[in-house]
Amino acid sequence: MKPAKIPRCNMRIFLISLFLALLSSCTEETPVLEGDASLLYLAAGYGGFRIVDVSNPAAPLPIGGVQEEFDVANSILVRENLAYLASVNKKIWILDVSNPLFPKEITSYPAPGYIESFDFKKPYLYVAAGHLGLRILDVSNLNFIQEIGYFVPEDADTKSVVVNENYAYLANGDSGLLVLDISNPQVPQPVLSISDIGHSTKVRMQDRNLFLLSNSAIYVFDVSNPAIPRMTVQFYRPNTYDIVQNFHISGNYLYAINGAKLNIVDISDLPNFHVTSDLYILDTPLSIFAKSRYAYLCQDYGRLTILDISDPYKIKTVSKIYVKGCSNLIAE
Repeated sequence: MKPAKIPRCNMRIFLISLFLALLSSCTEETPVLEGDASLLYLAAGYGGFRIVDVSNPAAPLPIGGVQEEFDVANSILVRENLAYLASVNKKIWILDVSNPLFPKEITSYPAPGYIESFDFKKPYLYVAAGHLGLRILDVSNLNFIQEIGYFVPEDADTKSVVVNENYAYLANGDSGLLVLDISNPQVPQPVLSISDIGHSTKVRMQDRNLFLLSNSAIYVFDVSNPAIPRMTVQFYRPNTYDIVQNFHISGNYLYAINGAKLNIVDISDLPNFHVTSDLYILDTPLSIFAKSRYAYLCQDYGRLTILDISDPYKIKTVSKIYVKGCSNLIAE
């Protein structure tokens, strides 16, 4: 009698499970987009929460996720095997993703309004909550999450938040960039407002540089003095043919979604910079994540495209797959 054959798909899932089990015996954290256990986390809109194994970029494999409970998942942050997921049904979901094949809901928390994005500085989750400003949640005890502080700016439209040391930087819509002192997270204090740069939608930090997306331009601020950001350079120009909707920073490069194009910008020598690639994307790109040799692009119609960016002057397409609702990748 011939031994039964194990289908390839089942064998692959078995091997991934075995690898993760071995990994968990020697480390507390599952590597995210690193080494042989490369994982991509997606807030996939109507597709809920999705995890994709990208250890073989030529053959990415969706391996886990949750859909039904989340309605429309629009923002995600993963830290220490926990995924913080926001949905339009005004809830923050917290999932255990230590086993990416079977992500497990731990708890949920009523969201203070529509959640735009998160940042995390242990033990606090900083929530950009649109017209309800910045909300600060203590998540040290997941059985008893509580809001311990908040700040609602005038004309609040808080789209994005990033935390650095004792300061929070808010992209606050038409009010531009807002700097808060959060040394006492129960009572955040406004320190500085820069309102003459248009409608601000995204803020990110790398080393001592703060990157702000505003009116299709990207502004860079030196925050060596974290209370007083100093503008050093501007990518693109507002009210031109450039339509920058999203960006990501990895290493010495900035990846910008500019209309139907992906621009790769060398930022190794700021304030000097130069564009290394200007790649036209067939289906409208929505969000971008880059790590090491590869970039991951979510596009219209649920397409996830993996690009080889090892040579930033010659970008190559590695693979494309369909992921329902593909919209927001984890970018941190």
